[in-house]
Amino acid sequence: MKLNVAQYSPGAISETLTEEVLELIKPEHWYLDETRNRMDNLQETQSIILRYFDNYASSRLPDYKNHIEDKEIYNVYRETIEKIKVELKKHYDFSNYMVFLAKLLPKSQVGFHVDTGRFLGACHRIHIPLKTNDQVLYIIENVPYKWTKNNIYEFDNTRIHGVTNNSDQERIHLMFNLFP
Repeated sequence: MKLNVAQYSPGAISETLTEEVLELIKPEHWYLDETRNRMDNLQETQSIILRYFDNYASSRLPDYKNHIEDKEIYNVYRETIEKIKVELKKHYDFSNYMVFLAKLLPKSQVGFHVDTGRFLGACHRIHIPLKTNDQVLYIIENVPYKWTKNNIYEFDNTRIHGVTNNSDQERIHLMFNLFP
């Protein structure tokens, strides 16, 4: 969504909620759905898709919001995601949403790109870092940002952006697309 600023943080979630999500993640969850892992610039990432399109081709339909569904794995995370949604509702008014976890592997990157497509231009793109460190840089229009654990970040995904993980540790974000 086009914003007046490159990025900002309206608040944070509790450390307890962050730990709840991390405790739910099992190694095999990263391999249940390869949809996002095969997309341009995401080859060095892995995703756990919880609530997303029934078929990615649906993202191009005029009624794309009607094609968002809970994936089977969502039931494992549902209770905790519902608590996080309560926190997000304090900052955002949304009628529908998608949610997934994204892991960026150590010493890797998400190449520079601009998010395109009707649904990406219409949503609040939210990141909540669950596992990160000061060697992970989110770069928007050549300005590096160090996002910190537990904070809620929205950024203007219509600007050129990318991520570099210079550390020996994985970076994990909980990501939401919130549709007003």
